[in-house]
Parts: sequence; C-alpha cells; structure tokens
Amino acid sequence: MNLGRRFDIGAGIFVFLIILLTLYLTLNFLTTILLSVVLVFLLKPLYALFFRLTKRKQISSFLSIMLVFILILSLILGITSAL
Repeated sequence: MNLGRRFDIGAGIFVFLIILLTLYLTLNFLTTILLSVVLVFLLKPLYALFFRLTKRKQISSFLSIMLVFILILSLILGITSAL
C-alpha cells in the first residue's frame, strides 16, 4: 500500500471521527438547532415583506423577531390566564 493511499484512509477516518464528535457534542442542542432552522424558513416570507416596506435588513429582522415574540408571549399569557 503506497503512502498516498494510507493518507487518504487515515484522513477519511479522521473526518469520520470529527463528525461523530460533533454529533456527540451537539446532541443535547439538536432539537433547538433544528427548530431554529425551521423557524428561519417559516419567517423568510415575513422578513421579505418587512424588507420591501423598510428597505433595511436590521429593521426587518427586528420586526420579524418581535412579531414572533409577541405571538408567543400572548399565547403564554392566554394559557396562564386560563389556568
């Protein structure tokens, strides 16, 4: 077995171990990461609407996040008042 082939096998094993280590370290946060990715895709049309109105990225992002925050807060307050 030549030196180049051994290096390729060793590099492949190293990359595989790095992937396993990354999965192990992020396992507790995996649901949070996946939820944030889904939330980004859901908020993209809302962000685009605010961006057309304001023409500024930061203000559009802020308005999108605040709208979601207000919706979640009103849902929590509604549930707690029912309890």
